[in-house]
Amino acid sequence: MNRISFLALASLSLGLSAPVSGQEADTAAHVYEAFYRIGMADLEAWNESYFEHSVPILEELQEKGLIEGFRQFEHHTGGHYNIRFVVRTYDWAAIETFWDEYIARLGALTSWSQMQRMMREHDDQIWDIGEVNVPDGFDPVFLYAAKFSLNFADMAEWNTTWSDVMAGFIKEAAEEDVRVGWVRLDHNTGGPHNSKHLFLFENWDDIDDFIFGRVLAKLEEEKPDVWARLLEIMDFHDDVVWVRSTPE
Repeated sequence: MNRISFLALASLSLGLSAPVSGQEADTAAHVYEAFYRIGMADLEAWNESYFEHSVPILEELQEKGLIEGFRQFEHHTGGHYNIRFVVRTYDWAAIETFWDEYIARLGALTSWSQMQRMMREHDDQIWDIGEVNVPDGFDPVFLYAAKFSLNFADMAEWNTTWSDVMAGFIKEAAEEDVRVGWVRLDHNTGGPHNSKHLFLFENWDDIDDFIFGRVLAKLEEEKPDVWARLLEIMDFHDDVVWVRSTPE
């Protein structure tokens, strides 16, 4: 497994700052995603409350070692939800411990009832961290999330193909002139998909050219048998693009 800088991942797609002192940067095991549909008229108020009230609590919980990182992304293209909140934990037990304390702390604030009223719908998913390839010092703005539904009997072949073949195409394409991060997540709990791939980009214009023009097109041309097999394994997929939240 090629893991390049979990610290970079923590500061990008899964968190905001470095791991707690004394803990290794590559020990996180799970990613917890909470998706929300917030009324469009409430988005500004939601973000203000998130950065003013939620972030300080999350930073304290990270310092305590309950989570390794956290991040909020906002909808850009595709999908049903317009907020993606994610935390990264070291083990399964930490997920429940984190949420119990986080919600208890939020519940003590007057802003919590207002945030609850803004939530029209939500969905929770837990993923196991499978493979991470993120350049050191990488600071992306856009997150391209590709979710796949596969027969569970084909999961091992799917993951092996990505690690042995696709990762090489991704690395080669990235070295030309585009910095990109790639993360593979494996299903644990929730949702209709059992594999998720995150592609991290600095620039919007790089997304189409990199994924479809450099990686998939090259795979289809140079290894048509592998491309055909991936299509055969794949039942259905869904793509969503997110942009990281920043305080006003």
